[in-house]
Amino acid sequence: MRLAYLLTGEVHLAEDLLQSVPVRMIGRWPRLRHIDNLDAYARKTMVNQYISWRRRRDSDEVPSAEPPDRAYSSEDSAVLRIVLRQALMRAT
Repeated sequence: MRLAYLLTGEVHLAEDLLQSVPVRMIGRWPRLRHIDNLDAYARKTMVNQYISWRRRRDSDEVPSAEPPDRAYSSEDSAVLRIVLRQALMRAT
């Protein structure tokens, strides 16, 4: 979530970006099944997805500089990783 927020600058866009990553990864799961570092792949996918979004959006939009409503801890990050892995394992 922190990376998504750093990229987008808005909580709602960050949530959308974060949700788009597992969708893209599930579609490629047969090729991703044997990758050792899925976390790094997910982050790279997130950055690529954000770049794709930026290309489509009007260049007049400027991300908000407001911080998120709450800070995300390393525990939140660990929970997100666990949920993502479980979802990917169910997709096989």
